[in-house]
Amino acid sequence: MERINWRRADAEIGSYSSFLEKEIHEQPELLRRIAAEDGAELLGLRAVVQRAKEIWLTGCGTAYHAGMIGAQLL
Repeated sequence: MERINWRRADAEIGSYSSFLEKEIHEQPELLRRIAAEDGAELLGLRAVVQRAKEIWLTGCGTAYHAGMIGAQLL
């Protein structure tokens, strides 16, 4: 079991009109955090994806379209 530290505010919509808008605005900070890390976790994920026999991307609405783009990138 892994304990995840989070704040209630992280799961709330706040002043945004939708969760999609919130996630779009959070992406720059997320990318900065990923770039600041040593990259070992991302390399591990890359290895898992490369070894996979199948990858299923699922989603509804906008997430469905993002999955379609992701499938093209793979």
